[in-house]
Amino acid sequence: MPDLKVKDGVVLRAAHLRPHMTCIIEIALQTAPDLAGNAVVITSAKRPDEGGRSRHPMCGAFDFRCKSIIARSQTERITLATNWADDMADLLGEDYDVIAHGEGDDLHVHAEYDPK
Repeated sequence: MPDLKVKDGVVLRAAHLRPHMTCIIEIALQTAPDLAGNAVVITSAKRPDEGGRSRHPMCGAFDFRCKSIIARSQTERITLATNWADDMADLLGEDYDVIAHGEGDDLHVHAEYDPK
C-alpha cells in the first residue's frame, strides 16, 4: 500500500479526522494506481468556497494528486485516474461523490462526503 503525504500548504482540521472522512483516505490508499514515489498526495482539503458546490469549505472533501500516476501517456493517466475515482466511489457508497477532473498537472481525484 502506498504512503500518505500532504502537499505543503494544505490546511487540515480536526474535522478531517472524523470517521466519515478518514475512510476516504483509507479507500484512496487501498485503490490507488501505481504512483511515482509510491505515495498518495492530498493536494487540497479545507479551502474557501470558489463558487461551486464543493464540500471543501466545510472540511468535507479531499483532492488527491494524479500527475504522479505512472502512465505511458496523458490519455492513459486520465483513464487510470477515472478508474481510481470509480473504484473509490464504488467502495465509499452513495453518501460520497468521487470524480476525476482537471487538465494536465491539475488532474486530480476529488472525493467528498455528501450524504443524500
